[in-house]
Amino acid sequence: MINKDFYIKHGLIYGFISIVYLMITYIMGIKAMTSGWNSLIQLIVFIGLFVFIGLEARKQHGGYIKFGEAFKAIFLSFALGSFLFLLFNFVLNTVINPALPAQLFEEGVNTATSMMEKFGMSEDDIEKTYDQMMAEKDSVHDSYTLTGFLLSYVYFLVIGSIGIAIAALITKKNDPNPFAEIEN
Repeated sequence: MINKDFYIKHGLIYGFISIVYLMITYIMGIKAMTSGWNSLIQLIVFIGLFVFIGLEARKQHGGYIKFGEAFKAIFLSFALGSFLFLLFNFVLNTVINPALPAQLFEEGVNTATSMMEKFGMSEDDIEKTYDQMMAEKDSVHDSYTLTGFLLSYVYFLVIGSIGIAIAALITKKNDPNPFAEIEN
């Protein structure tokens, strides 16, 4: 059976890798942080981490693990790691660089506007969308309150569950012995 040390160890690994990745993109600049490539790389890296945690859990279970057990192992590790990541992100955006949220917002608006132009949207539609995005500008700082932090954490857990389910499906391996549970 998996004990709490497993969740703590793998949660710390997940949190540390997430924080290092954030710092690398932060050092590379705003464009790197908001690029589509960054999102794709993040997705690949974090699904890879989920699979790694699932495989480690399977080892702990003697080479076999059910979907639910794999999901639980990955989810609890992810929950701790995400909390650490969001806590660091909160400090980065409120203490280290309080101007960062507004910079990320502006770059996101510029990127979206540029994409709309490339896809041939009319100037009126682009302007309307731009105005709607700019109306959200004041709410950017709401993410960096206690309520915003908690909502971000819940959002992370819900969205992360999709990747966790995929990783649990990849790492599950049923015991071919139909009497395995009776023997234990």
